[in-house]
Amino acid sequence: MPQRKTILWVSHFLPFPAKGGAQIRSFNLIKELSQYHDVSLFCLVYEDVVTNYFDSLEAAISASEYEFKKYCKDLILIPIKRNQSKKIAFIKSLLSTKSYSVSRLNVGFVKHKLKEFIGSKQFDAIHLDTLSLCSLIDMFPEKNVVLNHHNIESLMMYRRAQEQSNILMKAICYLDAWKISNLERSSCAAITTHIVCSDLDGVRFKDLYPSINTITIPNGIDCSSVMEKRNSDGKTLLFIGGLDWYPNADAISFLLSKVWPIINERNANLTLDIIGKNPSSAIKELAGQFNNVKLHGFVDDIAPYYEKAWLYVCPIRDGGGTKLKVLDALAHGVPLVAHPVAMEGIDAISGVHYFQASTAQDFVNLILDLNSKSPDVLHEVGLNGKELIFSKYDYSRIGTKLAKIYE
Repeated sequence: MPQRKTILWVSHFLPFPAKGGAQIRSFNLIKELSQYHDVSLFCLVYEDVVTNYFDSLEAAISASEYEFKKYCKDLILIPIKRNQSKKIAFIKSLLSTKSYSVSRLNVGFVKHKLKEFIGSKQFDAIHLDTLSLCSLIDMFPEKNVVLNHHNIESLMMYRRAQEQSNILMKAICYLDAWKISNLERSSCAAITTHIVCSDLDGVRFKDLYPSINTITIPNGIDCSSVMEKRNSDGKTLLFIGGLDWYPNADAISFLLSKVWPIINERNANLTLDIIGKNPSSAIKELAGQFNNVKLHGFVDDIAPYYEKAWLYVCPIRDGGGTKLKVLDALAHGVPLVAHPVAMEGIDAISGVHYFQASTAQDFVNLILDLNSKSPDVLHEVGLNGKELIFSKYDYSRIGTKLAKIYE
């Protein structure tokens, strides 16, 4: 058996509770990695983020310490109460060579706390869990430094710029994309291994930066927690995702403004459940126009919603990596209707594991057509999707591959 290594995992967010995409990925990777190596966790805990899930910052830290002590040899959770608003950070980033995400990170403070935590400890490898943490690289000379890319952030921002109708916002997004791409480029030489979520992301990184060394560690699902049976009500469409994340907010705005009005007109018996924290006032207003749309906000237990869902609808048209919400829906056997971007990096076949739609009219036609088909058609596709996830995307399989990176 290979010797256990000591790994310092540095995270700019708290990967607990495992309720969102990046949280789910990082929590499960830490959990699986701890079976093979000794993991020490250094984590920033932002009050404005964790109070979406906990009553207070203190409650978040207490619950997280209890959970991560099961898996981590050492850990320190750094509580942060941000005094600077997003708007001020945004303006500062415009006047800086740093991207917005790096500008929000207090590098000097983080380095000070990290130096205190490390002390005399020795680590075989350093895991940085996001691109913005590359500003810490100079703390680890001659170390095996691994960088996890939850997305290709520069491409995400370029896509967002292309979608902007406001000329000023378009220019700002292009500028931020340029800054992010500079950071990605400079990280290529300093980082030993770049972890990506899909082979497609690896290919795209190679096209952008030929010298980059990537390895694919896909997003996955803890299949042991997936319910065995479903009891679909035959009419409810479901979407789950934090609505303060631009790709999710864009998807729901598209669904409610372009798709649902036609669905509602042609078949008012269908209903739509939207689950996700922090919906904007614009999304609340759109949802409020329909009696058959329920905007639930954050929900702690989503299993009952998967159990009754007839379809999972995912019109995500932006974002990188692989979409954990897609993997989760497939793992639960819920028939999926998705935009091609939502399926990027996932080895699923349209018509076999899911149904594909690109335009608003595609979504309308497909949803109404599926409503007229035998339930057996949907059951078969849902079962195919579930089998795909259990065979290729279970975190117990993924953890074995991840552990080898640090050996």
